[in-house]
Amino acid sequence: NMVEIDLIRGGAWMMVVPRERTPRHCREPYRICVIRASQVVQAEMYPAPLQTPLPVVQIPLRPHDQDVFLELQPLINTSYVNGHYSEEIDYRAAPTPPLSDNDAEWAQAWLRKEGVL
Repeated sequence: NMVEIDLIRGGAWMMVVPRERTPRHCREPYRICVIRASQVVQAEMYPAPLQTPLPVVQIPLRPHDQDVFLELQPLINTSYVNGHYSEEIDYRAAPTPPLSDNDAEWAQAWLRKEGVL
């Protein structure tokens, strides 16, 4: 089994499933791909839009075991806190690469609501 979590908005496409075979709603900005060893020609794709929490992903284990459900957002939240990223990131600066207009507007409103700006 393989699980790919792509939270990088820029650069070359690195997912094992080619971009042209990825459903449009899973292409931008972030995505998760699960490929089961028993079904290597079929991928489970999860969209991960910026404006919603990361999805809960079904993680396959051994063939006779039930999938487990992985909540990604709490992991990212914990990593953010433990990594002290709030002290390292200047949220007044525009991100690189730039966000879409819609995501940029949403991000600014969210940062103001959270008291970051």
